[in-house]
Amino acid sequence: MESITQVSNQLGQVAQQVLSDYEVLEPDEADTWNPVKSEYEIAYRLSLLYYTAKAVCLSSISLETAKLLDLGCGNGRSTRMYLDLGLCPEQLTGLDLRPGTINLARKLNPAINFLSYEGEALPFADQSFNWVSMAGVISQIQDVESRKNLITEIYRKLQPGGFVYNFDKFRASGLVGGGEVRPLQYFSPEQFRKIWYTPVRSYQFMSLKEKVANLFGREFSAGNGEFKKKFLTRLSQVVRPSHSVLLVQKC
Repeated sequence: MESITQVSNQLGQVAQQVLSDYEVLEPDEADTWNPVKSEYEIAYRLSLLYYTAKAVCLSSISLETAKLLDLGCGNGRSTRMYLDLGLCPEQLTGLDLRPGTINLARKLNPAINFLSYEGEALPFADQSFNWVSMAGVISQIQDVESRKNLITEIYRKLQPGGFVYNFDKFRASGLVGGGEVRPLQYFSPEQFRKIWYTPVRSYQFMSLKEKVANLFGREFSAGNGEFKKKFLTRLSQVVRPSHSVLLVQKC
């Protein structure tokens, strides 16, 4: 079994990879999801709220005693969502590698405890939380071993009987090689009990008319060389899962 120091060092290397990727995707305080630009972005937000609310309902957690860590919180959008589910700001902690996005999160909701860290050991005492939430985290990490190391660290910070809620892309980011994420493989059955897993099709929250319109896209025409490629990509997004949801409980 790897030591805490080894795991911490490996997570530090992962942090550098993720920071490098996000320098391209969202530098500093950039927020590429606002203003909303497409029906798909609306559908994604609806699906995230719906499945998060369902996960809370399926768990046995008490809203009054919940102590939540939103790991990889970005600008705090996913953290603030828990306010609508009945939690208070003082019950929430958001953590992210990127100082710029944490600065933005603090501006948008200063009542929530938003922290930046360097990506090594999570900067909390063991068993500090009874709910750890991740949205789009595992899919941004490059290799299987690094993903497992992150879950090992989460296990230490989670109270016995606490929950991990993971909402993520069905396939990993192209920046880390793509491929199906398959999140359940990172949670050892000796340490975690599966409560719920389901693939997600964000497009289910769009009307048929909107789905058809999004397939063809306003910026494309049949004479455009990119049309076929974009059409097939969008068709696969409708047919195949876009994300997956996993809820596990620490044994």
